[in-house]
Amino acid sequence: MIPDFLARYPALRIELEINNQPVSLIGERIDLAIRITDSPEPGAIARRLGECHSVLCASPEYLKARGNPETPDDLAQHNCLYYSRFAGQSWHFTAAGGEKIAVAVRGNFSAGISSLLCDAAIAHCGIAMVPEQELAMHWKQGSW
Repeated sequence: MIPDFLARYPALRIELEINNQPVSLIGERIDLAIRITDSPEPGAIARRLGECHSVLCASPEYLKARGNPETPDDLAQHNCLYYSRFAGQSWHFTAAGGEKIAVAVRGNFSAGISSLLCDAAIAHCGIAMVPEQELAMHWKQGSW
């Protein structure tokens, strides 16, 4: 999208920074931020751009060695690859009846960027929860 955007607006300058750390938009002189969150910081002028659904992914080799989790609670027996810098490591699910389920997870690898979590899952390291767009990109590239 960025090359097309810059071609359309050649006088615009973009400086792209990707991280998961809380950043003061004013203090860092950031004009625009795209965040994946259900709760924007107080005082922010925010608009929902869309939904970001997450999916669980693991390599067939990992699942063959460790077994398929059948329920969210089964994840406690697996090496879960999770985002660093989040308070508490729990994954949230919605059951078919609408019931909310939170599961505490643990594992030996965390990263601040979903692509690294996806790469680790592809490399048989464990189960990752990543945005479905991230998984789709890996799938499209043939790396999954």
